[in-house]
Amino acid sequence: MKKSYIAEVALAEAVVFLLLWLWRPYLAFLLTLIFVGIVVGVLAVALIAELIERTRITRAYFWWMSVSVVVPLLIAAVFVWSGGGTVREWMQW
Repeated sequence: MKKSYIAEVALAEAVVFLLLWLWRPYLAFLLTLIFVGIVVGVLAVALIAELIERTRITRAYFWWMSVSVVVPLLIAAVFVWSGGGTVREWMQW
């Protein structure tokens, strides 16, 4: 995987999460937590496996997984920091 693909994936992911945060903040909050949790778990297992025994996983995979963690957290932080509200406010329809 080339680094340009990683940038394209990051941009597409940012657009999806940004639209989700603008549409339904509470749902976006939950999906961000779930998605980031799953990706961090998979990344941790892959890194541990890589430390134990060298695998044929390319560095691009680790970059892609790292970007998949950073982008949703960054979008969430910007949304909350810019006055997007709190979880308590989001739960009140």
